[in-house]
Amino acid sequence: IFFYWALNVFENVMHVTVSGTVGTEYFSSGLNSNKSPARAALNRALTTSFGSICFGSLLVALIQTARTAVYSMQRSNNGILRCVALCMLNCLETMIRFFNQYAFVHVAVYGMGYIQAAKRTFQLLSDAGLEAVVNYVLIRPVFTLMRLVSGAIAFCIAGFWARSFADTTLEWVVAGLVGAGVALIVVGLVGAMLWNATVALFVCYAENPNALASSKPDLANRFHQKYLELGGQ
Repeated sequence: IFFYWALNVFENVMHVTVSGTVGTEYFSSGLNSNKSPARAALNRALTTSFGSICFGSLLVALIQTARTAVYSMQRSNNGILRCVALCMLNCLETMIRFFNQYAFVHVAVYGMGYIQAAKRTFQLLSDAGLEAVVNYVLIRPVFTLMRLVSGAIAFCIAGFWARSFADTTLEWVVAGLVGAGVALIVVGLVGAMLWNATVALFVCYAENPNALASSKPDLANRFHQKYLELGGQ
């Protein structure tokens, strides 16, 4: 459980840092903006918000540990019960991860504790739940596709480069796989930060669209025009 917990804490520290940076830029004008919003957001993530991050991460880590335990029961005769349990745990993990993405934005932007952020997130999803689901369904696959395409391109580039001096086919294939792996990691981190920024911007705009109109009127007008084009009121 410690491994899963540490992994989720690292992931959510990055999420809170990016969300805090976006929140600072969202609510501040150019004249009053923080010179180092990312550093300030990281400092809050590792100090005042770290307890909330650990608590929210623990919920996911417990489910992941339980799922691993169920996976290890491969020799069990209750195959149907095992499949049902895995399905329920996977669904529960997906729901909590989806919920945490928006809860941690409240932690980052408003400095809330996890419980208070969870209540605020419940209210947000009640008011704009469909938009949140659409935001997840439409944008998340784009980042997944971006990773796959970048991995394929890196494989081709590294493979053709290694083929010029490789003695065997296996050598340039391995070089291509290493290049693809590096590309997947790098693009995955960049994509994760972009996704975190998208979620943070969605939460900020859904809860307080007038703040963007005050700090960045041109961007707010573009948002509003696009919202009207998509059928908003």
